Amino acid sequence: MELRTVVSKRAYLLSLIYDLFHAPRMQENSQLYVYNMGDFSKALYVDYMLERRKLWAQAVREVIGIGNGGDARGLIEVLDDVNVFGWELIEEELRNLANRTVGVYNEYRDRIIRGVSKILGVRKYYERVYLIMGFNPVKGTYGSLIYGREPGYAVASVMVSPDIDAVKVVDLLLHELLHGLIRLNNVRVPGDMEEELVSALCPEGFLSNQLGLSKSLAVTRGRLYHLVRAYFDLKLHDVGVRLPDFIQRALGGQHSM
Repeated sequence: MELRTVVSKRAYLLSLIYDLFHAPRMQENSQLYVYNMGDFSKALYVDYMLERRKLWAQAVREVIGIGNGGDARGLIEVLDDVNVFGWELIEEELRNLANRTVGVYNEYRDRIIRGVSKILGVRKYYERVYLIMGFNPVKGTYGSLIYGREPGYAVASVMVSPDIDAVKVVDLLLHELLHGLIRLNNVRVPGDMEEELVSALCPEGFLSNQLGLSKSLAVTRGRLYHLVRAYFDLKLHDVGVRLPDFIQRALGGQHSM
């Protein structure tokens, strides 16, 4: 899985629009009348038209530079007129973070692939991963998997402070990639448990610790917490047991896998 980073105002704004309309946690806390004023109203219009005309795939390919945006190009050009205060400085800092992130990812890539293969039984991986680097001026880190429906490539975005440790960016990226890899490989995980399972693995979860991406745990104690902890404490991955199979047996068929 080769990693390529994308730093541009267009890509950043497109990621924000995607999160606002497609990530439930964002929409629950947003008051849309605020966004309907000023520059961002242009972004709302772009999203509306991309949805209406089913042009999201073309738009994503355009901003990551792997194809002609076609009918989406004119809409994306509207984003060039949206003012992001201080973007020149932010862009430079994000490019520096992007370079550090690629270095860390390359260092951990083989370890990640081996670990995910043993733990989840994943066999198919993306040839390339495009990571859009976005700016988050407040506490916390946020990520989204924008595209990941075929082995060829996946597109993810992260909203982070430019001075964050690149290891944390890779950990967050892995969280988003796991969602895609689970679906790409038809890993049997109950739909209502996928987010909880992936969150228990990374960022700063049991898989993060296993791979050396983190030395601490920041895992919510949900329904699967004790099962995932037991799996890693017993080192069941070293004896050929996959985590989804372990969870299925432990739940005793309560959830269809």
